[in-house]
Amino acid sequence: IGGKIFAFGSYRLGVNTRGADVDAVLVSTRFIERHEFFDKFFDRLREHPRCGAAHAVSDAFVPVIKMTFMGIWPLYPDNIDLRENTETLLRNLDERCVRSINGCRVTDEILHQVPNPENFRVALKVIRIWAKNRGIYSNAMGFLGGVSWAILLARIAQLYPNAAPNVLIIRFFHVLTRWSWPKPVELCELSPPNLHFPEWDPRTNIKDQFHLMPIITPVYPRQNSTYNVSISTKQVILAELERGRNLTNEIMFKQKSWEDLLEPVNFFDAYRHYVIVIASSDTAELHLDFQGLVESQLRKLVLSFEHNGAIDRAHVNTESYGRANESEPEHVTKWFIGIEFKKAPEPGKKLNVDLTFDITNFIRQINGMANSLQLRLDVLYSKKRGLSHYLPPSEHWKINRSKPACVYGAGNCNQGGAASALAAAAGGAAGASGSSASAPDPAISPMGSAMLMSGSDVPVGSKRPHSPNCFASSSQELQPKRLTAAGGGGAEVAASPGQTRAVAAYQMSA
Repeated sequence: IGGKIFAFGSYRLGVNTRGADVDAVLVSTRFIERHEFFDKFFDRLREHPRCGAAHAVSDAFVPVIKMTFMGIWPLYPDNIDLRENTETLLRNLDERCVRSINGCRVTDEILHQVPNPENFRVALKVIRIWAKNRGIYSNAMGFLGGVSWAILLARIAQLYPNAAPNVLIIRFFHVLTRWSWPKPVELCELSPPNLHFPEWDPRTNIKDQFHLMPIITPVYPRQNSTYNVSISTKQVILAELERGRNLTNEIMFKQKSWEDLLEPVNFFDAYRHYVIVIASSDTAELHLDFQGLVESQLRKLVLSFEHNGAIDRAHVNTESYGRANESEPEHVTKWFIGIEFKKAPEPGKKLNVDLTFDITNFIRQINGMANSLQLRLDVLYSKKRGLSHYLPPSEHWKINRSKPACVYGAGNCNQGGAASALAAAAGGAAGASGSSASAPDPAISPMGSAMLMSGSDVPVGSKRPHSPNCFASSSQELQPKRLTAAGGGGAEVAASPGQTRAVAAYQMSA
């Protein structure tokens, strides 16, 4: 029984950078079933002496094995033309196999559609670095992944076929800041074969009509590569594109440099309020799976926040962080969500914000997927000035104790429009020149509670030692009963009037 390995993604495009993943698909005979690949093959892979951390996700939208491998496997020559004979190639495959093989087919078609592949590659390397530095490179988090950025730039290359790489980059920002979303970005017209795979079509699929930034893959069956984009992530992406347009205008007149365009964003100086999701595990092996699970569900928490009437924007940082100090668990990962609250309806009035439902629902979702007492999940609130309790010391310099620079045009920071805010961010300003008075900081109020998993019992009404902005709730007396904590699998948790294992209040006044 033979097989072939085909690379795709940035590696196949020729724009991979140091430290980037190498995406590959294994093509073999149909007699090998998927469960054998994720069971027997995965077990043998983990036993290989040069294979490091390995993680299988067999039930994902596109089933995948993620691993680190000490060395490079030789890729066999691609003697199968994946672009031609679509009907013959896909006829006997199921939907998941089609999604897997389409990773290669999409990559090849993108290169086929651009007039000058070499100029395209040079420009795409810059766009990828820019997107990663600005925190908008992550399909899982609701931003754009590598394929989406490649399709966008390929469309610009089609519009400007003779453009040099620097011109492609400049036109990239100018065209996309004026794009009439949700008008889809497409590279070519397709003639569907006589197959019946579901594909993106807002005329027949109601769900497709609600996609905010459709970027369509150029092979059958067509798919929207940005179906994860939400209202908040779209706002952040558009703000970054606008910043890019402003800076490239200045670069053309030599008022700014390309380094200014690629300057990393300071996420921790962009908002006044943050929600922190903390996942910890007893072992490294457990944590690898649990970290991936929580990260894959963060987008749902952001969507839940967006439906909260008091929240204007929920922006998740694409970068995660480990231990802040040695008192924390060894295996811990933290994600930060910047929150922008809506203004109170009347001046001087406070806006009551209750995140209890959003957080408890998120934890229940994790409960249904994780089942181990060795896994713990905390969801905490912190003001900007308290972030140093959760970040490693090497990141403390990012926390500016003055008012945020409103990098994303926050409504609570009136700086005379997005242009001035973006200019201030590009210049490294963290102040609020010309800004109006800010709304009062939110205060934790013990009016609602969410069940979380914690490492030790916390007296009601007290703060957790490592969580300065997470208060235990004394608003209700809980009788001893069986509770399902994150990863607890129905563990017996004593919840008495005087003490509870994991209750935290999230009702705030903003």
